[in-house]
Amino acid sequence: MAEDPAQLLSAAFDDFLEELRAARNAIDQSEWTPPDPTPRNLADGYVYLLGHATRLFETVFHQSPEHPRFQRAMNGMFGKYTIDNADTAYLIAAIDPDSYYVMEAELGDAAGPRFFSAAAISAMIGDTGDLAELGDGTNVTIDSVTSFDVGVGDTGDMKMLIGPEPDPTWPGPFIAT
Repeated sequence: MAEDPAQLLSAAFDDFLEELRAARNAIDQSEWTPPDPTPRNLADGYVYLLGHATRLFETVFHQSPEHPRFQRAMNGMFGKYTIDNADTAYLIAAIDPDSYYVMEAELGDAAGPRFFSAAAISAMIGDTGDLAELGDGTNVTIDSVTSFDVGVGDTGDMKMLIGPEPDPTWPGPFIAT
């Protein structure tokens, strides 16, 4: 006899809460966190943990390669990512590497900044929850272009093709998946 779906969901939710509690405990234990466990450092740790949880919830519940949409890859403390980039918005969308997509963007008028970088990556850092992903090749840049590589129209418009192989009939930039 199959297990009761309500019991399976309840058990899965209990497991999730236990893992979240374990992550919180790691923040609270000073031997796991280099900064002193001051109230401010602990609060920043909780914000960091919940920021990852928020991003993962949005990814799991709202991302679909059949209907990709951009979401912020980082919020709050994640805005810095690798360096202090207060004016940078990191956006991600789930795609199928065997499908083709046309990405359109309006980068603004010629008077404003119009730099952008787009990349196909193998995975988002932080999705596995395992520190080994930082060095095991889980996150690899497959291909990328920047606004230096792409012609941007006078109104700041651009289009690019994303897919497994270049299409010889496509007149614009291409990112391989």
